[in-house]
This record gives sequence, structure tokens and C-alpha cells, in this order.
Amino acid sequence: MIVGFFGHSELLKTDEIEKELRALADRVIGNREVEFWLGTYGAFDRLSCRMARNFKKSHASARLVLVPPYLDSYAVCKEHSLYDALLYPPIEAVPKRLAILARNRYVARNADVIFAYVEYAFGGAAKALAEARRAKKIIYNLAEIQ
Repeated sequence: MIVGFFGHSELLKTDEIEKELRALADRVIGNREVEFWLGTYGAFDRLSCRMARNFKKSHASARLVLVPPYLDSYAVCKEHSLYDALLYPPIEAVPKRLAILARNRYVARNADVIFAYVEYAFGGAAKALAEARRAKKIIYNLAEIQ
């Protein structure tokens, strides 16, 4: 199972959301094999990465995969050791200003399940979630569940 993540770059109540995200992961994934496809560009990305690392402590087969929008990004160089793998989507022809949108579209179309925290109907996270809905993915939006 591949789990992708979409959420806002700024969040309040991050500890509460992280606990809810972990409970969701335990419930949805259980003991199945999982790849977490993770980003590095905001509060929800950081929160998702922490949750995935903690999930892996009790589920050794879980894989953390960094899916960056830019191969030359500082985050890729600095944080690569936190992940089991790097997956650069086939978006090299996309202009840099559109790379995050293209990366999100790739995740939305190729993940099996989306874990999200999207409160607003505008912005990049909302666009990514809309793409996942069009792709008929299984979506768990914690902002709607609360």
C-alpha cells in the first residue's frame, strides 16, 4: 500500500493532528506493508514525516520514501538520511514554479491512499486533494473527520 500526504504548510494544533494521524495509520494500515510518500515543504509534511518515522519503529517493514519536487533542493540533500528511498517523479520538463503542483499531481495519481489535513478549498493542498478525488483514491481528510 502506498500512502501519500497532502496538507497545509501552516497548521495549529500539530501535536493533536499528529496523534490523530497516527491513530488513522494504525487503523487503516494495520500490519500491512506500506510505503509512505513524503514531502518536506511545510508543517503537515514535517508532521507526517515524524508520524511515519514513529510508525516504522513498531512496523519495521514500513518504508519512508521522499518524493521531492526538485532534485536540487536543499531538503533532499539535508534530510535524505531520514528516508529509505528517494523517488523523483517524472516532472523534469515542468517549470520550477510549477514543480510542487506537478509533484502533488503525481502523488495523487499514484498513491493508493491519501492522508490529508485540508481545511480550505483553495491553495496547493486543496488542489492536490481535488486531483486525488478525480483519480478516485481513498482519502482520509482529518480536517473533515474531526
